[in-house]
Amino acid sequence: DNRFDWKAGFNYIFNPKELSWKPFNKSKAFRSSSWLKLIKDFNVGLLPKQLVFRTNLTRSYAEKQLRTNTDLPVDIPQIPQFTKTFNWIRDYNFKYDFSKNLRFDYNATNLSYINEPDGQINKGSESWGAYKDTLWQSLANFGENLTFNQGFGVNYTVPLNKLPLTDWITATLNYTTAYEWQRAPLAQNELGNSIQNSNNKSINGQINMVTLYNKVGYLQKINQKYSNTGRRRSAVKAKQPPKQTDGKDEDSGKKKKSGNFSLTDTFFRILMMVKNVSGTFAQTNGLGLPGYNQSTSLLGFNSGFTAPGWGFILGKQGGYGTTGDFAEFAASNNWLVQNPLLNNKYLKANTENMNFRVNIEPIPYMRLEITMQRTKARAQSSFYRWVFNDPDNPIEGDGFYENQSFVETGSINYSVTTINTSFEKLGDNFTSDNYDIFLKNRPDASARLAQDFEDENGIQLPENGNYFEGYGPSQQQVVITSFVAAYSKRNVKSLPAQLINSFPGINWRLTYDGFMKSAWFRKYFKTFTISHAYSSTLTAGYLSNLDFGTGPGGLPNQNISGNFISRENINAITISEQFSPLINIDMQWKNSLITKIEFGRDRTISLNMTNLQVLEISGQSYVIGLGYRINNVKLPFKFGKKTIKSDLTLRGDLTIRNSF
Repeated sequence: DNRFDWKAGFNYIFNPKELSWKPFNKSKAFRSSSWLKLIKDFNVGLLPKQLVFRTNLTRSYAEKQLRTNTDLPVDIPQIPQFTKTFNWIRDYNFKYDFSKNLRFDYNATNLSYINEPDGQINKGSESWGAYKDTLWQSLANFGENLTFNQGFGVNYTVPLNKLPLTDWITATLNYTTAYEWQRAPLAQNELGNSIQNSNNKSINGQINMVTLYNKVGYLQKINQKYSNTGRRRSAVKAKQPPKQTDGKDEDSGKKKKSGNFSLTDTFFRILMMVKNVSGTFAQTNGLGLPGYNQSTSLLGFNSGFTAPGWGFILGKQGGYGTTGDFAEFAASNNWLVQNPLLNNKYLKANTENMNFRVNIEPIPYMRLEITMQRTKARAQSSFYRWVFNDPDNPIEGDGFYENQSFVETGSINYSVTTINTSFEKLGDNFTSDNYDIFLKNRPDASARLAQDFEDENGIQLPENGNYFEGYGPSQQQVVITSFVAAYSKRNVKSLPAQLINSFPGINWRLTYDGFMKSAWFRKYFKTFTISHAYSSTLTAGYLSNLDFGTGPGGLPNQNISGNFISRENINAITISEQFSPLINIDMQWKNSLITKIEFGRDRTISLNMTNLQVLEISGQSYVIGLGYRINNVKLPFKFGKKTIKSDLTLRGDLTIRNSF
């Protein structure tokens, strides 16, 4: 049993110093005015920021010869076994800053194997020369590719800060792509290779309202006058011991404070309570196709630079050919294998993520943070494969490609505001006003959906009692719209007909630490903070409905109850609401004792569309916390010759919870 391993590698890294061309940077004409800053700071990068190339060759060879250890009269020959692996990995990375605001990067990884003839490696054999020729020929061709991955990225910071009118706004645009090619199993070339791509588009923006306010001289003076209010000033005051003064000094201090109060300043400070607004939006798309019969060469293209095209390489998802679908486009160009037994799925995916945040200071020492968020995800899968016209007598090329077993799944998660129904109490026999409103909303939801259908299709639906045809009391859209409207206390007309199109509501967090302005609080506490937070999210998942379609008269298909069948089948909807906390009081006393008192509430409401049940579970929690802070504790180790000291905080919480 012999085994040999060889490894070789080479790395090249080029990181030059920044070198850019700034033609107007030293010009006095462009330095005289802030309006010309955009031209003055114009720059072009002259050298790449980074260039990296890494290559690694890994080879292993093992031979094993078994011996017969039996006493049989016949000698059974044992065939020697050989195991060979020869892989070549190449990594590339390139970064280039076209300017300080526009940046580009590229990375790629290629894994290939070096083809070796079968049998033992024996330099003394007659086949040694042919063996070497085969090996060197494979190396000269960079091996047989197994996988290839690459990605492009472009980041652009919009130069809004270069203009006085927009220097209070920042915006960043980002676009990244990924491409992957994977070879078919070496023994199953008939399955074809696999390719996939993806792209991510995002925008991040921020509005600094304080910078905007400061463009007005009077407002800037007000902000400077009260710039020390807030958490930092409270912390500083907490560390300062109260001054010993006589009654006369206290009276004069009170008069001074009352004299400093300005109704005008207070009015404008309230107008300027919005301090910061920020938001992000990101979209990710992906596509994967099996059965691809083309190899990969430079930048993921085939040897003729015809497939799969620049669009696919750069993350394009649709708009291919006459139908827009990439699989059909690839089939029309003969890029796919003609295999009816292909069992890998053709995949498409899409995800959208939106976040929005506003920071507000309504009064000094009070901070309010308002947030909104929504995440939507969708995935499509099918088998795109060859079908022979005569499966019993298949003839090569006599058939067509077909998209089979199409399935779409998805989910949505977004913030909602359901506080209007949070404190509704259950009645006798556990009756619920919210549930009763939910039931009463259904006729209104039916009328609203029928009107939307008429506006969209020009077909007026007949009314049957309190409901319109196709939109009965158990129809999916009727039930969901009524449910969301009831528990958020909104009108059914203000909600979108499709849940997937819902716009998020607001959640918030409120903190106040202005108690330390009072001499009484400073006498007993180092810090004293009250906080409150509210969050509520709605979550739902769906599966494409195979029975969806259009029937006679242009009306959607109906189920046995006479309800229109929706495109998506939603099994359940869950609203999770939390007051975490409803109120929280954190105190750190002068003697370093830490005390916490917290009261929280939560509620989970689930709508099961299978049995049309609503399950509501509520809970209350009480938390009492106690701790102690020890200052300047010496740690049992040193940094060099210096003893390290740090504050040590010990605390424990007791939680009592009640669910009902």
